[in-house]
Amino acid sequence: MDAKRRESLPTAKPTNLAARVRAFSERLREPAVPSDEDAATDFASPSAEALESLSLRREGLLVVDDDGAGLLEEDERRRSRVVFDLAPEARFVTDDLAVLTDANVAATELLGLEAGLLRGHKLASFVAPYDQGRFRLALTALASEGATAVDLHLVSRVGASVLVTLSASRAGDTASFSWCARRASMDSGIRAVQQAPAVEPVDALQLALQERERMLEDSRRQCSELTTAQHERDVTMAVLAHELRGPMSAILGWTRLLRHPRIDPEQRERALEVIEQNALLQRALVDDLMDASRLLAQRVEIERLPLDLSEVVRWVADGAQPRAAEKGITLSCAVVAGCVVQGDGWRLSQVVTNLLANALKFTPTGGSVSVTLTSADGVATLRVADTGVGIAPEHLPRIFDRFHQANQAHNSAGGLGLGLFLVREIVEMHGGTVTGESPGEGRGEGSVFTVTLPLSTDEG
Repeated sequence: MDAKRRESLPTAKPTNLAARVRAFSERLREPAVPSDEDAATDFASPSAEALESLSLRREGLLVVDDDGAGLLEEDERRRSRVVFDLAPEARFVTDDLAVLTDANVAATELLGLEAGLLRGHKLASFVAPYDQGRFRLALTALASEGATAVDLHLVSRVGASVLVTLSASRAGDTASFSWCARRASMDSGIRAVQQAPAVEPVDALQLALQERERMLEDSRRQCSELTTAQHERDVTMAVLAHELRGPMSAILGWTRLLRHPRIDPEQRERALEVIEQNALLQRALVDDLMDASRLLAQRVEIERLPLDLSEVVRWVADGAQPRAAEKGITLSCAVVAGCVVQGDGWRLSQVVTNLLANALKFTPTGGSVSVTLTSADGVATLRVADTGVGIAPEHLPRIFDRFHQANQAHNSAGGLGLGLFLVREIVEMHGGTVTGESPGEGRGEGSVFTVTLPLSTDEG
């Protein structure tokens, strides 16, 4: 009780004990109402210095508390790692695909590889071949139930086989699994042998030799493919140089002839004609190269418009008649009207031109080439058949490959082997297909190329 309250109490002292007790009881019943001055004094707001001091102390306590929690967590992790590394049984950690991500000392001794080298290996690669089926069943149970245990043989990298009880469970809420391999008891070993299929274990050295042979075979195959690719590149470059050099030599030769002062008008006209023909041939070769490069880079855009394919085929066939007559080849064309497709007229004419040029190139004098165009079931079918030298069966799968020439021995007219490649690419860009057939080479039955394109459904 404070001094002011004591001053407010009566100062008279009772004469006897009973009076004193009664007076004390009455004082206890009086309410302790502090004065305004007392309230102001008792509940005064703390100063700014006091508040700052309290805040700093609180932050210090929080920092100490956080550091303490972090130290405890770090200490717990270190303790768990020590227990994991020094465990007497082999322990592994894998992901959900059973790929090793961690292993303790006992596991490295069991499998014959250091922990750093074990990471990334599949646990199944250390399971004996005759236990692979049981291991896969264990993985299925682990994925569905979250835990599994199985008796099987683990084979180390040095060839040692050990029968173990392999158990696994999910590591908390993560996608990892903890594995433990304990040496199996005699009863487990007998049971595992009884359940294992009746096959002899594959010797580790034999497995290593088989793996080595497989790797050598892969290396030989890759070397063979690389050698073939280099050979094809060299042949392509040689053909390209020859095809470009031929027209260039003709142009240079006849240009020098034009410079002769005594050239007559007939020779002059002949020289100009030859120069023009070879320049056009050279431009066609360059155009094919450019088109092939653009198609491979997917930089060719086609203009899809309603187009009567019969007019395109008839126009190209009429343009090829002089060439056929010059070689003594009969060229026939039969088309049905109204084969309207959605496509690019220039690119589709390029398809027909390349097929006809290919047929005329490999058809000898006295032979025939036929072009037919039909429509049925919403599809336009273009068929170019010849009675030329034909195509050998081994070349048929590659006739549409870039720079591939199936009949080099009969190819006196030259070419880069890009015509059929361009045909396939352009036809597929229009949503169609192209195929090539031949009964064989040298039989006089030639070959047949068939192009199918969807008919236009746009009635407008």
